[in-house]
Amino acid sequence: MVDRSSRETRQTECLDERMRDDKVARIEVASEKIESNNALVLEAFDTLFNKRDNAAAERFWSPNNIQHNSAQRHIAPGRGLFVDGDWARI
Repeated sequence: MVDRSSRETRQTECLDERMRDDKVARIEVASEKIESNNALVLEAFDTLFNKRDNAAAERFWSPNNIQHNSAQRHIAPGRGLFVDGDWARI
């Protein structure tokens, strides 16, 4: 006959294992999302700045884009700069 403390220990071990498995699964999902986001950002900047495909800005930048760089405050909100290709304003 299994005593109560032995059964509780096994139950606790099973719970700990399930929690570890869940944490590993969440970390894997988060890592995949980070990799996906990094690839998207690299593609956006490569397309816009290296390939100078201004029309691509419509795929990557929101029409409500906000410039957060304090040195570039003169740039109006939106993606007009990218779509218009008016690089002299930067």
